[in-house]
Amino acid sequence: MKEIFDFLKSKSLTLTEIRSPNKQDWKGSPFNKPKAFSVSLLSIKILGFEKSLNEKEYRLIHAVNRKNEERTIWVEIDKTLFQKPKFIFKEDKIRKGKKGKYVITKFENCPACNFELNKQDNICPDCGLHFT
Repeated sequence: MKEIFDFLKSKSLTLTEIRSPNKQDWKGSPFNKPKAFSVSLLSIKILGFEKSLNEKEYRLIHAVNRKNEERTIWVEIDKTLFQKPKFIFKEDKIRKGKKGKYVITKFENCPACNFELNKQDNICPDCGLHFT
């Protein structure tokens, strides 16, 4: 967990919540949803418990910046037996859509000019950026 707090500190973010993603969250995830059931040929028994040599966990971090703007960050935690876990952070605010276009998933201000938007705006009234 120290890695998560260090990441937030480096981005000047304040933690509001850490949780596991639900079914709805996976629809907009920057990571591929893990399979509900998997078989591993590589496992080991430790103290009578069977343990896979490699596991991945996912968490959603909700945080706010200095302007009190919300940020959602996905974390993939890659756990390999006998190694330090690897953390991969991806912000959910802007993700790549079809044909290389960027899709804005959550916004209060235009990402191009920072103009304050209404939730129903599909085009920024200030700079003309289109939202899909």
